[in-house]
Amino acid sequence: MKHYFKRQRGAALIITIFFFIAISVAIVQSATIGAIAQLRTYRALAESKYAYAAAEAGIEDIFYRVVHEKQIPDTETLLLNGATSTVTVTGSSEEKEIYSVGETDTRTRKLYMKISKIVTTNFPYGAQVGEGGAKLKNGARIDGTGLAQGDLYSNGQVVGEVNTIITGNVISSSGIEADTVASSTACISDEIVGKNDPNLDYAQSFVMSAASPDVLARVGLYIKRVSNPNDANIRIVTDNGGVPSTTALATQALDNSLVSTDYGWVNVLFTSPPTLTPGVKYWIVLDAGESNTKYWYWCRSDSDTYGSGAPFYKEDWDDAEVWNSVSGDMAFHVYYGGGISKIDTLQVTGNAKADTITNLDIGGDAYYQSISGSTVDGTSYPASPTPPYVPLPISTTTIDIWKGDALDEGEINGNCGTGGHADCDDFPLSLGPTKVNGNFDVAGGQTLTVYGTIHVTGDMNIGAGGGVGTIKCAIAYLGNSCLIIVDGYIRVYGGSVLDGSGSSGSFIMLLTTKKGCLGSGGSGCTTNDSALAIENSVDGAIFYATDSLVDISNGATISEVVAYQLQMWPGTRVTYDVSLASTSFVPSATLVTGKWNAKRWNEY
Repeated sequence: MKHYFKRQRGAALIITIFFFIAISVAIVQSATIGAIAQLRTYRALAESKYAYAAAEAGIEDIFYRVVHEKQIPDTETLLLNGATSTVTVTGSSEEKEIYSVGETDTRTRKLYMKISKIVTTNFPYGAQVGEGGAKLKNGARIDGTGLAQGDLYSNGQVVGEVNTIITGNVISSSGIEADTVASSTACISDEIVGKNDPNLDYAQSFVMSAASPDVLARVGLYIKRVSNPNDANIRIVTDNGGVPSTTALATQALDNSLVSTDYGWVNVLFTSPPTLTPGVKYWIVLDAGESNTKYWYWCRSDSDTYGSGAPFYKEDWDDAEVWNSVSGDMAFHVYYGGGISKIDTLQVTGNAKADTITNLDIGGDAYYQSISGSTVDGTSYPASPTPPYVPLPISTTTIDIWKGDALDEGEINGNCGTGGHADCDDFPLSLGPTKVNGNFDVAGGQTLTVYGTIHVTGDMNIGAGGGVGTIKCAIAYLGNSCLIIVDGYIRVYGGSVLDGSGSSGSFIMLLTTKKGCLGSGGSGCTTNDSALAIENSVDGAIFYATDSLVDISNGATISEVVAYQLQMWPGTRVTYDVSLASTSFVPSATLVTGKWNAKRWNEY
């Protein structure tokens, strides 16, 4: 019996050891399987990265060869870190497509790049204007050819006169943006302004949060009125030791008709906006009269909701009395930038979109925040948001590239035209790509054929002295467009002819980068203090002023205009050509010059 129990205990021990070993093996096996799976994942990831790096190396090799004019094979194979890439190149002398396939034993990655000397620019509107806005005189008109509409998009206000017609949509946006830091929106307690002495004038300090100086376009106040108080003034005042000074940088009347008897945000737009400096304290002052029956309410928070500001009050903002502090912060916003979203006195066959619409005859729909004196045939959409800011279509980077294209083929140091430099004084003249360090005159009776991008550092006059002055793209441009960039002003006299190559979709663009010519007070400007003056009908050209006024007069009709500011005189017309919607600019008629640029890059 004793031996039997010993055998039982021995069997139990063996079974225990067996289970222990089995569990240990399971644990080790599980850990091993996990490690193997992680190792496989790592290897797969590593091989995928090797394949990608090989494909990228293939793309970069071909791009380098193209840019530096090395031999370019139709296909090539590269080896990198055990991975291979097979590269295929297709295309022409002006555009190329590069396909690169990177492979390892288990992974494949594919990359694609499109490079081009062609810059495609979209001109979707008959006229596109920056923050300087548009002024359209009596009888001026924007329309389109065929079924095309003559739309106008402006980042500033659009102001017309009687019989001014736009046969499309008119959109007035704004470059004004709110300072999201310098503001307080809480409304907890009332402050009565202009009822009893000394609570007559209230002030709220703020510091602009932007990194560079900017124009203070408007302020917003959360206010209401009792009865009909006399118009108050909103002032922007400098700081004097932590309280408002007596120096006002800007003053604007607060029209009581814009203020409700219920609380609401009221925007006050400065007609002469001040430029403010980051990090400097300024004050918004609500300067009111005194009346115990007609006064204002300005709401405030009870706590310090805006850490960089504080409110104060006193009887008269610019007298010698002491300012009294108030807890919390007054409810306010500040807005910086240029451009006013407003459309005034037009006939619009399409839709009209702006913050403020006045005296319009609208054939389509109307989108606005306020409207007066207008008729709307379509649907009205009050309380619509401000239309989005749309930058002008050509960037400074692109313009710099074009200037580089012109310089690649050399430069002329002197004026061009009759009596000018020997390389450009004999007409008819074929020229480009080139840079002209001087002025360029194409007089009446003379013809300039553009064979490549021309950059003029001075001014350009076309058609002066009577007769027909002609500038056109060379026939070899085909459906592409040519351009002349001028750092000074451009003046197109009556009788001038500007044209593309003669093929459909080809135009010549005259572009000026001159600054400061905004209708008055400029230096070195042309007609009506503009940077680009058009005094003749031209249907084969694009006119572009990056930073100044384009002035269209003398009954001229053109196809396309882009400007920081636009002025159209009576009888002038923009007739939009739908082929301008996508225009291709190339550096030369033969495309043997010009910078290669990556237009598209992606994995496929």
